[in-house]
Amino acid sequence: MTLESNAFTTAGLPVTPSWLAVPSFLGYIRPVTRGAGLRKEQAMGLEITVIDDSDYVGYAAAMVREDEIYMVDVPSMVANVVARLRIYSRVCTPVVNYNKISRLNILDHGDKDGIEIGNDVITVGTLPHYEASLRQLRGRFEQGGFVHVQHCEAGQNRSLLIALARTFGANVYAGTGYHNPIYRINFFGDYVRAEPNGHFTYGVGRP
Repeated sequence: MTLESNAFTTAGLPVTPSWLAVPSFLGYIRPVTRGAGLRKEQAMGLEITVIDDSDYVGYAAAMVREDEIYMVDVPSMVANVVARLRIYSRVCTPVVNYNKISRLNILDHGDKDGIEIGNDVITVGTLPHYEASLRQLRGRFEQGGFVHVQHCEAGQNRSLLIALARTFGANVYAGTGYHNPIYRINFFGDYVRAEPNGHFTYGVGRP
């Protein structure tokens, strides 16, 4: 698991707290730096990656990542993300509560019509069926936290991305071209951002 160093200081000297050494079984959860002098009640964002590894593409994506978590459908994705948040929060309190998501990466297949989350296919038409489950992640993002939908051509579906942003209550990023799960970039396309207020921006760059 990759941990970014936090700027905790004692008498002006940087100190790396021992409690940051979190076991890898907790999933791909990366604290985001917030500077020195953090109070106990302050939350720090977690980066979480969720993968459908039911075929060779997902398997390859899992092979080049550390401590990712897995999904077979929408309910399992939501349940596993929430479980990671709860586990990590319990492990990391007495000093800081890690209980918010800074970045949620979702990796699966997709096209301009919709995205897959495990066995479930999310389109503008089917989203209402899954909305109750997905809304369980609403309010779990830190300020500025976002979702990166790493599916091919998902960025071409403006209506779906805006609907997802409203469901999550967080910005949603996606690429308009073909997502490469190994190199983690979108080929032959660009990145877009959908916001819960309905704003949609092209050419935002990889989040």
